[in-house]
Amino acid sequence: MIVNSLYSNREVFLRELISNASDALDKLRFTSVTDQAALKGREDLEILIKADAEANTITIEDSGIGMSHEQLLSNLGTIARSGTRKFMEAVQGAKGDTNLIGQFGVGFYSAFLVADKVTVLTKSNDDATTWIWSSNVGSHQFTVKPDDGSAGGPLVRGTRVILHLKEDAQELADPVRLARLIKQYSQFIQFPIKLYSATKEPKQVEDTAATERKQAAEDAKAKEKGEEPKKVEPVMKTDYEDVWDWRLQNDNKPIWTRNPKEVAPTDYNEFFKATFGEFLDPLAHVHFNVE
Repeated sequence: MIVNSLYSNREVFLRELISNASDALDKLRFTSVTDQAALKGREDLEILIKADAEANTITIEDSGIGMSHEQLLSNLGTIARSGTRKFMEAVQGAKGDTNLIGQFGVGFYSAFLVADKVTVLTKSNDDATTWIWSSNVGSHQFTVKPDDGSAGGPLVRGTRVILHLKEDAQELADPVRLARLIKQYSQFIQFPIKLYSATKEPKQVEDTAATERKQAAEDAKAKEKGEEPKKVEPVMKTDYEDVWDWRLQNDNKPIWTRNPKEVAPTDYNEFFKATFGEFLDPLAHVHFNVE
């Protein structure tokens, strides 16, 4: 398969799909400059990623421009075919950096490095219908049909890519693993990347054993005095539970886009170590802006 000849490291699938999502958001943001109604119904421009270990799936969703039925057939029906070129032709001569690399090209097919089936749910403002595209690894065929609810909840606008993982890639359905890949490959994407993940949060719960011991002591004391025993207050303890929520993964603004006067020495050091996997601080740094 062509995708296997293009990628030696299958972990890049997430980088490619996040890049596609970012491109779709870029298109929508550019369109919204002249048409604010383009954001109606879903104003947040973001990328959502969720792993489901039980279903062995990874879902990457964006609130970008989405695709109509015609665009879906054109963009996903042909290897390396991208709607971005036509989009760029339409806005040729426009000022500003739109950073439109290509919503769906060969990069999309990197999904098949880890998935034996890929499902795409997409909704465009230009099409009243939400569409589902689906294809299996190694197949030269795909299906396109109106949304029937089989690809998750309804989509106001944007694209949802569901990867049905291969047997040897099921370990990727892990938020911790995905968080590492996001940090490694996509931490400087300009749109928020939110991962559905858990953190341990403290909560007060009753220590049943301690409460029973306390009550037994109270009962014994009351018996010695010939009194009626009182019910003691429960003994509390701190326990920790997993709290699941959408958590921002790329909260660090790219250091090169910031004013050098606003960047602390520790910021340069942390950027160097995180980007290059180093443990020591850099020997020196140079930071300049080019207009």
